[in-house]
Amino acid sequence: MARRIAQLPLPDLVTESPITIWLGGRRVDIRPVEGHYRRRPCGSAVPHARVLFCGDLLWRMPPNLVDGTVSKWIETDRSFEQLPDAASMVFVPGHGDVATVKDVPYSVAI
Repeated sequence: MARRIAQLPLPDLVTESPITIWLGGRRVDIRPVEGHYRRRPCGSAVPHARVLFCGDLLWRMPPNLVDGTVSKWIETDRSFEQLPDAASMVFVPGHGDVATVKDVPYSVAI
């Protein structure tokens, strides 16, 4: 396993500040947020596709709270619910099936 992990490519870009990158004609907004395992670049969105990649800040199964700060996690998940297009967005969790905004409040409550 260690050998396989060592062969994984390192990221081309690492940030702790909000940034926007372009992948061809697709805009991707990356917003580091807090709650699970320090500050992570979760909350990456492809706005015109109405997709939010939530990483481990949204779970569709019982979450691992060992390395999370629940108060920050809840705050972050609530910010997902407040996004302008939240009602029509697809939320991609770190674990489990894709979700809708109706699933977001239950992420930490599971």
